[in-house]
Amino acid sequence: MSTPITNLTALLESGPAVWVFGLAVQAVPAVYRIALWRAFCLLQDLAFLLRHPRRYRQIRAALGDRNLDRQRMVRLAVTIHAHLANRGIRARIHGRCKRIASIHHKMTLKGLALDQIHDLRALRIIVPAEPTCYETLAILQHLFPTLPDHVDDYIARPKPNGYRSLHATVLDANGYSCEVQIRTPSMHRMAECGAAAHWRYKAGCLRPLADHVRADERPSPAGRPKLQPDN
Repeated sequence: MSTPITNLTALLESGPAVWVFGLAVQAVPAVYRIALWRAFCLLQDLAFLLRHPRRYRQIRAALGDRNLDRQRMVRLAVTIHAHLANRGIRARIHGRCKRIASIHHKMTLKGLALDQIHDLRALRIIVPAEPTCYETLAILQHLFPTLPDHVDDYIARPKPNGYRSLHATVLDANGYSCEVQIRTPSMHRMAECGAAAHWRYKAGCLRPLADHVRADERPSPAGRPKLQPDN
């Protein structure tokens, strides 16, 4: 039987709802877009829990303690930040844990098991210039073991939506895996608010890349590693 709750959750999980939300987000200033998208993502997680409680709890249990995950990510980010600073690289580091609804979507879409998803945790490392991205990757490959099949150069070979970044999956001394995404400030702006932003990718509404890419690659001030909410 259809109820207001099932109708709402079906709407939040539907492609048209994401598309319409993506169009609406374009109408607000860029500074608010990420917050709006995160709110929508939280609603999607709630929708997934309400419609598929058993599957939600299965994934949640398999993920283990997410607070412990965040603590490990912070320690890893602090270690990386210190090593980069010692090499004279000014970096900002943000972290995120993948949402449960997003995990389920990726598993279903690509036919993957949970242990085959290597971006459950990710650190975004923002450095001043493109050559520094490659230097940073070399430093990380020297510091940590990396999964050889999970190093991707989206700077040299951007995604069709214009997304550019270096990706690698690193392992710490305890075998804890984490994807690192290394990019410049303008690449980060493109990924967060521009044509390559996640909400645009989900909504399928792209705008010309020239509207969002700045020509300058000015370095951003170094800061403490920052852990963001799930997205």
